[in-house]
Order: sequence, then C-alpha cells, then structure tokens
Amino acid sequence: MMTVTAHIDVSTPQGRKIARELEKHKKYVQIDNPFPLGEDGKPVETFSLDESFEKWMNITVIISKKNENLSKHQGTS
Repeated sequence: MMTVTAHIDVSTPQGRKIARELEKHKKYVQIDNPFPLGEDGKPVETFSLDESFEKWMNITVIISKKNENLSKHQGTS
C-alpha cells in the first residue's frame, strides 16, 4: 500500500471543505487529528459536540440575562 501524508489548514473554509470530503471516504482515508497545542505547549482543552453545544447554550443564557438587565436600566423593554 502506498501512503500520502497531507497537512490541511482547517482554519480556512476551503481547508474544512477538503477535510470533510476526505472524511467521507473512510475505507480509503485515515485522518489523524492530533490534539491542538496552546502557547504553553500543552494540549488545548477539547470538547465533544454535545459539550460544545451545552457550553454555547450557557453563554447564550448569560448574554440574554445581561441584555435584560441592561434594558431594565435603560428603561426599555
């Protein structure tokens, strides 16, 4: 078997599109996703999709509450 190693910049839309397309071919393509490293060289904390959604929902609730409080102080509803 011949192999090719490619590094794809998934911080760009085109890079993400290429990676998604490759993921569709699981029989032929193996994608290794190393843990991203932070500035200190230690792995960055990563979350599952469910964990990310839960954190996003918590942030949304906090922002909504702050906006409600701001509206009360400004006298608007």
